[in-house]
Amino acid sequence: MGERYVILGGNRVKTKLVSQKLSHLLGLEIIDGDGYIEAGKQEEILSLIKKQDWIIQTKYNRILGLCDDKADYVIFVDFPLWINVKDILLSLRLNHLKEILHYQKIRRPWVVDRLEEFGIEKKIVVLKNRRQVREFLKLCE
Repeated sequence: MGERYVILGGNRVKTKLVSQKLSHLLGLEIIDGDGYIEAGKQEEILSLIKKQDWIIQTKYNRILGLCDDKADYVIFVDFPLWINVKDILLSLRLNHLKEILHYQKIRRPWVVDRLEEFGIEKKIVVLKNRRQVREFLKLCE
């Protein structure tokens, strides 16, 4: 499989899980895109993606504009809203509920449209449930 992955989605728990498991399987470094973008350090992301191997994990759509031409895979962790809400409630992270709802309504449609613009040269993986995550990670072994 490729060496450069963007893992994107509104559910931090699920994107982090996929990133960590993929990192463990492939031995790739995880770059926390959220931290760089929130700190306004997009230039540092651009210098980090010049390395050969990486996984960028983020909830921010703008990562696609920063590194979509460098990524071999874009993995969109697109679990249903009810699972995202359940994860937040189970982890007692109610302050993230508003964030998940905003992502579902505003950001998700943009990501879906952007992914449809990619041509055949880009491998797109959309994971919608736990079974699909398990199957994808098995393929990466």
